[in-house]
Amino acid sequence: MAYDTQGNREAYFAGGVGVVYDKEEGKQAFFQEHSAEITCMAAHPWLNLVATGQAGKKARIYVWGTDNLKTLAVLEDFQEKGFCALSFSASGEYLAAIANDGHHTLLLYRWAKQELIADARVHTEDVHVAAFNPFEDRQFVTSGRNWIKFWEIGFDEPGKPKITGKNGIIGKRGKVQRLFCIHFLDGEHSVTGTENGDLYFWRSSILTHVVAKAHKGPIFTICSTGPNGLDHSGPSLSSAHGGSLIDDGSSIIEPVPVHSGMMTAGRDGKILLWNLVDLQAQCRDTSPVPTTMINILDVLPTPAPIRIIRYVPEKNIGDS
Repeated sequence: MAYDTQGNREAYFAGGVGVVYDKEEGKQAFFQEHSAEITCMAAHPWLNLVATGQAGKKARIYVWGTDNLKTLAVLEDFQEKGFCALSFSASGEYLAAIANDGHHTLLLYRWAKQELIADARVHTEDVHVAAFNPFEDRQFVTSGRNWIKFWEIGFDEPGKPKITGKNGIIGKRGKVQRLFCIHFLDGEHSVTGTENGDLYFWRSSILTHVVAKAHKGPIFTICSTGPNGLDHSGPSLSSAHGGSLIDDGSSIIEPVPVHSGMMTAGRDGKILLWNLVDLQAQCRDTSPVPTTMINILDVLPTPAPIRIIRYVPEKNIGDS
């Protein structure tokens, strides 16, 4: 699911159709240019448009407006097995696509010019995460089964931009396992959700801290408690009495301005709210990461896996 920058439209796909739901008017509109099943979608960071990629031979990527359903670009490189992931860069100028070929090739487009400007082989294993850092056009991350890779894109170099990747360095702090989601804290720091329920905190490509067993089972989604519920820092929530990593769910929650906050969810059906206090400063040394779990939300009477969450600030609830 993707959201436009106005916050009143949600975009998603079903089969070969892109769907835009206008929450204010309670109406749906349909984008029907694809010739095969849609397999991935990404929202532009500041324009009301999305990109959708399809499966099958001669697969295409369409970039189109959520307000008028008009096609702005068609990216045709005729991937034989289509695409599995898309992501816009922080500036919105570039679009990255992961092909469903044997190497899960990373394709980098200057989409407005419908121009493929660089490519690189990612991994033979499935790709679970493929995302630009929303603070920096040059940084891109991919991860999957037992691997994570941090990419640097050399836009300043003459000619074709060079894409170089570094494998994540886990060391003795964590264990090699599937990584299902990522949240960027700034241009250097990020956090990933793991298969066994740990949270891994990274500085560039190096694992610096681990919050063990944050969830019972895989963590599938992480979002910011920033103004738009996206992967960037912003106002968040904090416990009135500090809280701890082991919490009975009774913490009093009140809105306060802290450095960064986030929510996590996964197979255990719980949504956890986290207060990340001065994280960037602490991650530069070996001090315990000041990550406090401040509340547990049991959103369903019978726990079921949660795949996607989005934070909506209280001031916007009445407008949603």
